[in-house]
Amino acid sequence: MRTKYCQELDLFIVGLTPTKVAGRPFSAIEVAQEIEGKLVPVGTVGTGFSGEEMQEIARLYEVNPKNVKIKVRSQGLTESGKLWHARFLEFC
Repeated sequence: MRTKYCQELDLFIVGLTPTKVAGRPFSAIEVAQEIEGKLVPVGTVGTGFSGEEMQEIARLYEVNPKNVKIKVRSQGLTESGKLWHARFLEFC
């Protein structure tokens, strides 16, 4: 069954999950949405970025944690408010 990525969100990076794969700075991006001035975690994004983009994401996050914003496209949110099949699009 094919489904479309239909919802785009601007989210803050709040963490990078560790990896054991050589040459990769992280496994997935932990993201949060700003709601009423607070960052609310909405899940992780583990696809959509190239190797160069991964390096840039890791560099920006290391320099300025929790102040890097990315655009993510997903199939929506689950009933518990988490991203459903999200993928990285670009930096905001």
